[in-house]
Amino acid sequence: MSIVQGTKEFKKAPTVNGAEVLTTASGAGLKSYTYFADQFDNPNNADWAVNALAAASADSNNNALIVRRFDDTTEEGIGFMLEVPTGATNIVFDFKSRAETAPGSAKTVKTKLYAREMPDDAAVEAWSAGTSLADLSMPANENFQYDSESIALSTLGLVAGRAAQFELTRLGTGTLVGDWSLLGLTVSFN
Repeated sequence: MSIVQGTKEFKKAPTVNGAEVLTTASGAGLKSYTYFADQFDNPNNADWAVNALAAASADSNNNALIVRRFDDTTEEGIGFMLEVPTGATNIVFDFKSRAETAPGSAKTVKTKLYAREMPDDAAVEAWSAGTSLADLSMPANENFQYDSESIALSTLGLVAGRAAQFELTRLGTGTLVGDWSLLGLTVSFN
């Protein structure tokens, strides 16, 4: 089966850790991983950078959808793993999320990304100190919002060709009061 995104055609590949992996039809493209709320890892022990879980729950407006609900007062997170493809220089995060309750005016959500690599024939690295990502803009309503951010791998201290584990957290310092619901996250490379 083929999938067309923009001007590129992709062949559907098997899933990796529950995430769909896409490669270009010619096989020359870089991987893209899509995670939905029920596919994230749960940071629920001391081996995580932040040991607080954004729990999976039914979306309050669309209870057939599962979201990860992040509190606004405690730094909570979700985890995922992937392989950083050889040749990649940037990592791109595409968020599908919403304010749990309509804020009435535009607000922001602040997130932070922690990372660690699994090098070849070496111990798993310690978690990074965390990188604050750009603010996510939430509209005045509670509809799903699509946001994107690109970061250089060097900014995160990542090396192409290695497996990496990530923890994405919400910081309580944004202007959105109340829960933030994450439906899904696509991670791609260029």
